[in-house]
Amino acid sequence: MANEHYDEFCLASFPELTPLQRQLLGHYCTRFNESVIPPRAWPGLQELRNITNAHPKSISRALGVLTLKGALKRVTLASKERGKKAEYAPSREYIRSRIKVTEELPNISNVTHLRVTGDDSLSNATTPISNPPVASEPLHGYPKPKEPNKPNNVDRFHLVILNSLPERLRTINPGANYEKLLDECDSLGIIDEIRRLLTTNRWDNVQGNAGGLVATIIKDAIERKRSGQLVVAPAQVSYVPPPYVEEIRELKPMTPETRELVEETRKKLKGFGSVPE
Repeated sequence: MANEHYDEFCLASFPELTPLQRQLLGHYCTRFNESVIPPRAWPGLQELRNITNAHPKSISRALGVLTLKGALKRVTLASKERGKKAEYAPSREYIRSRIKVTEELPNISNVTHLRVTGDDSLSNATTPISNPPVASEPLHGYPKPKEPNKPNNVDRFHLVILNSLPERLRTINPGANYEKLLDECDSLGIIDEIRRLLTTNRWDNVQGNAGGLVATIIKDAIERKRSGQLVVAPAQVSYVPPPYVEEIRELKPMTPETRELVEETRKKLKGFGSVPE
């Protein structure tokens, strides 16, 4: 593990980040591993919850904001082979750009080049240095709460929806409707089930834009989960033609009643042209 990232993080100031975002960035700097290729950090969601005491959705939004601001660089997406952990690398350029160099007074015990003058008007007695008083003004009202940024999680849309569809149907664009549905699936814990439903669905007869059908499948899964049912793929009955059975007919001679009926019909149709025998 490398501590240089965390040392520089402690020297930097991030006024544009929320406390949760700064806490996550600092933890990723602590867990950053340079011995792997590529260098990255991959703390689990439970570990991040223990560190921040925040909701998983808040952690996901904070990581998205850090990625958009360039504080974290996404190395790989989450996958089952890695235990569903996304891998990030803290941006050292971003952290160093937030370090401000301040002019501090030198420690008097380390100053050895001072000389005592012979002027009696000068005194060598040390005078305590204090900060100038700051005028305190009463606060009026309450600060307006800052709403957390909620960017469109394009990576989640590509991972859950687009990658589960056939290549010819990957023409759906991310939007607020899909973000709302995926947030609800995330809160219900059925993201993996949604991917399985979209992957196992039969898309052979679907042409053009499949956005409406995708939204219907996700909404049906949400309703099933809310009602306590299993989130499974709906039964899709494919058309199977009936088996061919050869029909064998036995030809029998006409009965007298049938022959009499045929003769009457011929007499009635005699004026309409030739009647077959």
